[in-house]
Amino acid sequence: MSLFKVLGLLLIALLILIPLLERRAKTKNLSPEDDAKIDRLSRWIFPLLVSLIILQLLALTIS
Repeated sequence: MSLFKVLGLLLIALLILIPLLERRAKTKNLSPEDDAKIDRLSRWIFPLLVSLIILQLLALTIS
């Protein structure tokens, strides 16, 4: 049960920290290359996070 608490805490931290870091990166004076890199990375973070959650739920239901 403690594993689920740790995973839940990490998930909440990710869901809070990623938008805050993106907002902070937008306010800094970044080069256009850095800004494009941040946009590309942020486009993939949330879908990967959702797919990880779905896979973990499937693994829990199978076992």
